[in-house]
Amino acid sequence: MMYQLSVLRELRFQLSLSYPLIPLFFGIVFFIVGLGALSTKFFKSKEEGALNILLFALPFLSIISFFFLLKTSQFVYPNQPGVGKSYNSVYFYFIDVIKAMFITAGGSFGIIHLIQGMLFGLLYKIGRDNKVLSKFYASDLFSLGVGSLIAAGISFFVSPINCIFLASFLFSACGPLSGRLLRHKFIINTAAFIFILTLFILEVSCGWLTDIETPNSLKENLTMSLWTPYQRIDIVGDENKIDVYADRFYYYSINSSPLARYYLKDEVPFNLIDDSSRVLVIGSGLGRDIRNIRNFSSRNCDITAVELDKGDDTIN
Repeated sequence: MMYQLSVLRELRFQLSLSYPLIPLFFGIVFFIVGLGALSTKFFKSKEEGALNILLFALPFLSIISFFFLLKTSQFVYPNQPGVGKSYNSVYFYFIDVIKAMFITAGGSFGIIHLIQGMLFGLLYKIGRDNKVLSKFYASDLFSLGVGSLIAAGISFFVSPINCIFLASFLFSACGPLSGRLLRHKFIINTAAFIFILTLFILEVSCGWLTDIETPNSLKENLTMSLWTPYQRIDIVGDENKIDVYADRFYYYSINSSPLARYYLKDEVPFNLIDDSSRVLVIGSGLGRDIRNIRNFSSRNCDITAVELDKGDDTIN
């Protein structure tokens, strides 16, 4: 679930995925998991050997698949909405995003869920042969529920990239946790752990994956990027004008030029504010009203802003 939630958050950013399309994501995931479980019928024997191979490959492929998720989604959906392509109907936007999601699934995260399905199928087959299938099934459902709660809590505070690394570390722990059932070799898990740790150190030191995560359409004049519990915020611009994007959607612009001052001069709230004013902004968002007050009314008035998304405080 940690991996799935990380992929979902990343797709919301890369594909500007709207909430009505989220069930489609989980539908694709469950479909691929089902295909993986059905494919286990081709494993005529040596189920334990196949499980060991899949558990060995899973940590490696989780990082690699996330890399291809970034590249594939940016290839099929290179521009944020409103830039490079306009939509006359929301229907065509949904069609484009749905196509991009299927292509991204085939080129990246689909392999992880295919392996997940294979693991389920093989484990259930071993459990049936050893007459412990009910225990396997119960523990699987229990771990799925607990894992979902933990993954949701962690993903609320860290970025998808960090969640992917954490999920990969957890994948590398699957072998030792399986214990005597799979007779997993310690050296396999050690190799997987070292591989993931090396990539994580590279990410922390030089941000190689974070740089790939930012689409080319946002890299020019990018001044700040921030993952909040709800979205990713990007600030693009210079000292005179900044454009704000939320999950690649253009949100608004803040312009400090004299022309912007002219357009705001007749707006009542700004005309009523002076240095002695006490201002309450409810739902400050990314800070446009606060910035406009500071730029066009008073830099010394007392402003109290209330906002649900704490990440916006950093922007302000």
